[in-house]
Amino acid sequence: MLVVLAGPVCGELTGSYSVVVDGNGTAVVTLVVTGLGTVNVPLPLDVKTPAVRDALYVKVKNGVDVSVDAGGQSTIVYRTSLLTFTNGGSTLFRMELPKFDSANVVLYVPEYAEVLETDPNAAISHVGLSKSIVWTVKPSQYPSVEAEYAVQKGVERPVDDSMLYAVLAVVAALFVTVSASYLILRKSWGG
Repeated sequence: MLVVLAGPVCGELTGSYSVVVDGNGTAVVTLVVTGLGTVNVPLPLDVKTPAVRDALYVKVKNGVDVSVDAGGQSTIVYRTSLLTFTNGGSTLFRMELPKFDSANVVLYVPEYAEVLETDPNAAISHVGLSKSIVWTVKPSQYPSVEAEYAVQKGVERPVDDSMLYAVLAVVAALFVTVSASYLILRKSWGG
């Protein structure tokens, strides 16, 4: 049914992943699918209900089939603890990729993580309080991405109060903007 409603199964689709891993190995994954067509997005077994926005989707045995219409974009968000595995003193991250034409994966790890190995090769960025591992791949050549990293126990950066206040200011500004937009839209709808 999805194929009939959305068009060809093998359209041109790209995926952009943002994966944030906390110190316990739990990951929050945000995937933005752009293009036209239908793609199977494999999900870890502990993901029961992914949030899928702006697309038709059907839950299937290994994840979800997502159908994006002409020039569209869809966002899929889920939380899982099955993308990372502890092996002695290091952590292994591994994620299967859907059959996109191209994929960009950004993995955010704890700031003091030492990246030991990536497959395929990835760029590593360390800016401020953020350390990230970045892959740009063709899933037909690389159906998965992997990174091994180690975090020393007891190494923590003290919380900078100015950073906390900056984050709170941004959250407050976003709240005010969303509230004002809602009120304006509600008024224009006559409610």
